[in-house]
Amino acid sequence: MSVKNPEETPEVGEVCLKQTPEGLFLDTECMSLDRVKRYLALLLDQAITDNDQTPEKHQLYNRVMGRQCGEGCPVCFPKPEGPQ
Repeated sequence: MSVKNPEETPEVGEVCLKQTPEGLFLDTECMSLDRVKRYLALLLDQAITDNDQTPEKHQLYNRVMGRQCGEGCPVCFPKPEGPQ
């Protein structure tokens, strides 16, 4: 995992999450849990989500996640404006 603007988070390292039936495990690379939380929050703020309305980001999300939108998607299938 990486953050686009490392100046905002000095001394950022790596974080590894692994979820199993036995629980969630976190390798913090010697960071405090508070630093890991801030780091993950920055990553989440930069995330491209499935409901992003920017066409470029929406298409990128679909390509990376292996998804395809249906006809109800307002980004991929915009409805014409004005009277029909």
